[in-house]
Amino acid sequence: MRHLLSFSDSPEVVIKSISAVIEGNDVSLVCLVTGHPPPHVLWIRGSDNSVLTKNTTVTLRNVTRKDSGLFQCYAWNAIGKRVSSNVTVDVLCEYIAVLERIAMCHSMLYE
Repeated sequence: MRHLLSFSDSPEVVIKSISAVIEGNDVSLVCLVTGHPPPHVLWIRGSDNSVLTKNTTVTLRNVTRKDSGLFQCYAWNAIGKRVSSNVTVDVLCEYIAVLERIAMCHSMLYE
């Protein structure tokens, strides 16, 4: 007689850390998920609770300042326990127009 041993694990979620991204670049957010049975995954944008993807990785393309903020990865499986982890995206912006105005004012002071 053979016995089949089965085990179950609640999901665990870890988000790979990211550094700040420069405006106009792409950034990938990666959610590392474990559990048995394999967990379902969902990425949510914190600012408006919109669903971004049901995959472990979401790529934000050509980011702008509006993409800055909190992102959440949720995972759950048949065990019923839902877990999540958060990451904050910081978009670094170049304020060229402001710098040009400062330079113009500076040059007028010394003319």
